[in-house]
Parts: sequence; structure tokens; C-alpha cells
Amino acid sequence: MNLLFPKVPSGIPGLDKMIGGGFTKNSIITVSGSTGSGRTTFATQFLVNGFRENGEPGIYLSFNEPKYSIFANMSAFDWNLPELERNKQVVFIEYPSSELNSFMEQEGSLLELIDTLGVERVVIDSITPLAMLSSDGDERQRAVQKLINVIRKWGVTTLITASDVTPPDPDLPRTSVGIEAMTDGFIHLGWMREGNRRLRTLEVVKMRGSAHAHLIHLTTIDDTGYRLVDAETPERDVKPKPTLGAS
Repeated sequence: MNLLFPKVPSGIPGLDKMIGGGFTKNSIITVSGSTGSGRTTFATQFLVNGFRENGEPGIYLSFNEPKYSIFANMSAFDWNLPELERNKQVVFIEYPSSELNSFMEQEGSLLELIDTLGVERVVIDSITPLAMLSSDGDERQRAVQKLINVIRKWGVTTLITASDVTPPDPDLPRTSVGIEAMTDGFIHLGWMREGNRRLRTLEVVKMRGSAHAHLIHLTTIDDTGYRLVDAETPERDVKPKPTLGAS
């Protein structure tokens, strides 16, 4: 183990083998994808398994949907999110659209909560509504960079989900707000077609401090959550065809 740059298990079966043992502790990772790609499942699983398997409390900051909707959508998995929240093991905080403008002003309260609960993992799902508060591209980039600077002060490992550009770039995945250029890692959840089927895919586009193959990996969502289809040989040298849609 690298004592200077320890790794944090992702909680996604098969992924850690691809990225040198997990995410670098206290790094910020972008997870992007279009509608139905599994971003919320991926991010929630990062928190749930972070506590269950590693005893690391987490916070889920939702800018996209209310807490009850997340609980309902994730109820197919054996995670029991309401119980995790009651025990303050994974805390869910929702920000309605009317409160997005005040989010940055609550930095002190969030940091106090992180310290009080001993939080080590944070999810922001999704950054897109917050970034889109500004219609000016340059101002939007400054706002996103300011958020990244704030998160780095928290001293936690953070996943930030974002929607893809529409239509998607057939050559290189990109988010609609450009946050991937500002974070330490970039994971893209996508689709490919094989005959009359759509197959889920995962690509590690960027992961600072970790060697990784630039290949498309087949994945699935089953009753255990999000996972690579074959954790032993997860790689498949294929190029997914672009599909329309954004969440």
C-alpha cells in the first residue's frame, strides 16, 4: 500500500482492479452518463458499501431528485437506505431548485456536519442543475471551479455525477458542464449495441495517480447493484455506438 496516497475501495465489484486498488483518498471523481446509464446507482453504492465494507460514513447531496424518490428507486437492492440514514451512516440531503443558489453559502454547515459524523465519502448528484444556474459559459466554469475548491477543503473522497453532452461525442465522452477537466478522475457510464440489445459499459477516461487500460468494459445492474460483468477479465476492446438522451 502507498502510505502517502492511500486508496479508497470504490464499492463497485471489478472496478478497483482496473484503477490500482481504488480511488485515491480525498480525490474528486466525475461519473458521467446519459439517462438510465446507472449514475445514481453507482454513486449510492459507493456510499453504501463504503460504510458496510469499510466503516466509512457518507453524505449524499441531491440536486436532482427528492430523498424519497432516491429511496424508492434504490429499494430493489438490499441496502435499506432509510435505516442507514436513521443511524447517520449515510445521510441524504436534498436541495430543491429554489435552494440551489444558497448551497455555496452553507459551506460552513456542511463542513461541521462532515466533522461531526466523521464523514469520509461524499456524493453530489447531479452537478448539472447547479452549474446551469448561470447561462454564461465562463461564469458557469468559474462556479464549478469554486465548488471543486470548496470540496477539496472537506478532506473527503467525492463522486460528482454529471450528464453527458447531447448528442454524445462519438470519440471522447464529455459532460455538459465540463467538470471532468477539473477533477482527479473521470468515469463514463454508457451503452453499446450488440444486435438488438443494448449493453451497459464503463470507461475510465482519466484517473490521476493510477495506471488503467483505455478500454470499454461491460457492466450490469442486478439485484446486488452495479458491477462489472466479469471481474476477472473485464476488458473488451470495443467502441460503443452513441445513443441519445440526457438526465
